This record gives sequence, structure tokens and C-alpha cells, in this order.
Amino acid sequence: MEPESKTSLNQAILGAVIQDCPTLMPILAGCGIMSDLFKTEFHQRIFDLIMSHKEIMDEYPDEIVVLERLMSMKVMDREAMEEWNLMTNVFCSSDRFKLWVNEFVRKCKRKLDAEGYKYHGLIRENSTDEEVVELMAKAKPFFQRSNDLVVDREQKVSEMLYSAEKYINDRIEGIELSPDFEMAHLSDFNKEYGGFHSPQVVVVAARPGMGKTSFMTQAINYNITNNKFGILFTLEMGGSEIVHRMVCQQGQVNSKAVQWHDEPQQVYKKTLEELGPIITSQLDIQDDIFGIQQIEAYCERVNAVRKIGFIAIDYIQLIDGSDPRENRAIQIGEITRKLKLIAKRCKCPVIALCQLNRGSEKENRKPRMSDLRESGTIEQDADIIIFLHAGEKEMDEGNPAFLKVISIIAKWRDGPTGMLPMIFKKSKMSFTNYIEEQGV
Repeated sequence: MEPESKTSLNQAILGAVIQDCPTLMPILAGCGIMSDLFKTEFHQRIFDLIMSHKEIMDEYPDEIVVLERLMSMKVMDREAMEEWNLMTNVFCSSDRFKLWVNEFVRKCKRKLDAEGYKYHGLIRENSTDEEVVELMAKAKPFFQRSNDLVVDREQKVSEMLYSAEKYINDRIEGIELSPDFEMAHLSDFNKEYGGFHSPQVVVVAARPGMGKTSFMTQAINYNITNNKFGILFTLEMGGSEIVHRMVCQQGQVNSKAVQWHDEPQQVYKKTLEELGPIITSQLDIQDDIFGIQQIEAYCERVNAVRKIGFIAIDYIQLIDGSDPRENRAIQIGEITRKLKLIAKRCKCPVIALCQLNRGSEKENRKPRMSDLRESGTIEQDADIIIFLHAGEKEMDEGNPAFLKVISIIAKWRDGPTGMLPMIFKKSKMSFTNYIEEQGV
């Protein structure tokens, strides 16, 4: 909330503080505000004067003391006196002052973040690791200063309590919480578990051949066609392969038959014409970014100019850590922590694919969280862990065109765990609901 008069936010806040330092100055200090955030040298000088008086005298000065100190410093020329009179004519309640301060903090955070993103914007696809580290180091002070600023704690807690109360009331009234990343293309999955929300980190893990990339791209197809913008970092496949897969899924075209038969080719072309513009506008596919620092920088750069609906990564074990000399388990730990920070900063879910080790295959059992390859921190940092699993019987005796795959919800921080069968149509690289009556 801005001041109603022509008085700027800087003037209104300092004017109110000058008139009631003991009550209002602690609110500013509690939000991490320092003099460098005020626009003019005169405003900065007033703030520093008040703080130095508090440090020396162990009490905040009143309006007369502040004016006398400024007069003794010989800075009160005509222009400064007009500014002083304008500021000291501001009157407000404590509650209104908190609203002004919260707005001031938000503006300062946006300005500091923008300065940091300028350095991130200098990172190019061909930037060396040394150049990336140097630019990130230059950006870090701005992001750190932004993180030091906090909205008034009482106000922030009040907003949290309101959100929690609204959440419960919505549940009581039967109003469903709209997910940020939906799985509605699989109605059984969506009915049982719903979608994913900000800032969840969702890990989808499986052995090779279980269709984990198809599971993710099919969900991406649904979300971008419903006007959700997302970023896909594909470290295993090229961007053109991903687009080919998405078109086959959307048109339910046999990916191999497209090469030899006219009818699938016509369906493919028609689907590409329909889906192509949507992919162009709603999905940012990156197939040449491999380091976690580059991924972090790119997401923050995009988020500064456009709201990100989701971030997808294929897959975790192919991401490079910031220090190649570190043990790989330590690198994976750094990567998963960074993914969680990215989800929180961009305020969107991160869906990351993951490889499993051979433990479940060797012992002919369902996978468990200890099978997550290379690091135990994945299960610690992830909010949701989904395993895609087909037992030995399904692999050996199943229809070669279809594979019964069990989605195992091994961890859901805010929801139920369980298992749900699906059918993976290999030729069309897509999943459908499992229907026993169909015999598949």
C-alpha cells in the first residue's frame, strides 16, 4: 500500500519514523532495512543519524534532536528544509506504517534481484565453468542482500495464518486446490493423487525401459496445451527427439510406423501443425545446459521476465555439480538442494527424472528409496517420489505392445502413499489407465 498523497514511499516512511522513532524504528530494523536502500543522500543521512544516536545513547532520538543534529551538520539548506517539512507532515497509524514498510521491502527486493539477474544474464551457453562461477559470485551479494530483507514478521505470520485458514475452509466446502502441474491425462492417477504444487520437488525414478521420459513428456503435453508455461532441461535426449515424442503422444501415432506408412505420417503432420505453435510459445526446451549452476542461473533469468509454471529435468544423474573434484554423492546432494531452492525461488514445482540402481532387478522386488542411484539426499530433498516398476512377470509375459507398469508413490510429504497400475503403450510412448476388463 502506497501513501495516498504525492509523498513518496521513502519520504512517508522516514517522516513517520522521525515523529515516532521509539515505536516505528524497530519495525524498520526488524525488516533488515539499512540506509543504502533509500534513494537520496539526505534520506540516508537521516537514517544513519537515528541509528548512530541509538547506538551511542541507547535510545532513539525525537524529532527535535534529529533536526538539531542536521542543523549542526550544516546540511539544512532551503531544499533540505522543504524536504523536511514535507516528511514531517506525514501522519499514519502503526498498522498503516507496517503496510508501507512491507511495500518498500518488496520493491527493494525486486530491485536487488534485478541487479543480480543482470550478471546471470551475461552467462552464455558457451560460458566456461570459471566464467559462470565468476558471474555467479558477482550476483551473489545482491541476492544475499535481498534475502536479508524480510516482510514485517507479524504481517507475514498473519498472511500465513490466513492462507492456512482459507485452505481448510476450501477443503470443508469441497473446493479443490488447483494444482500447478496436472496429471489429468491419467484420470485414475489424477483422481487418486491430484497434481503437483509449488514449490514441490517431484522425483520420478525407474530402471531403463520403464517409460519415465514418456511419463514426464505426456504430462508436459497436457499442461502446455492448458496454457502452462514450463522449462524442460533434457540432458539425455536432443530437443528434436523430445518434440518427436510429444507429437507421437499427442496424436497417438506409432513412432516407428511414421517412417514407413502414409496414414500415420498424415496424422503426425496434422498433430505437429497443431502442437508446434503451443510448444514454441509454452515450452522452453534446453538440450545444451548440463551444470546445476547454469540450470539455476537460467531459471532465475527466465523467472525474472515470465512466470514459470513448472520445471522438468531429464535426468538428475546427468547434471554436473559445481565442483567436478567432489565425490559424486556429494555432487548429487548439492544438485538436489539446488533444485529445491529453484522450486522455492521460481515458485513452481520441479519434476526431475532419476535412475535407479540394479538392486530391485537383482532381488526381483519392487524398488524402494534406498535404490535411488548415487545419493541418499534425493529422498531427503524430494517432496514426492514416484517409482515406475514392471515386475519380471510383466516383462516376460506381457503383450509386446503394452507393458503393465505400477506407479509406486513411495513418498508424498503432504499426501498419501500407495500404488496404482497403468499401461505403457510402447509404440506410442504414452501411458493410459489400467483396465482389467481389457485384458491388458
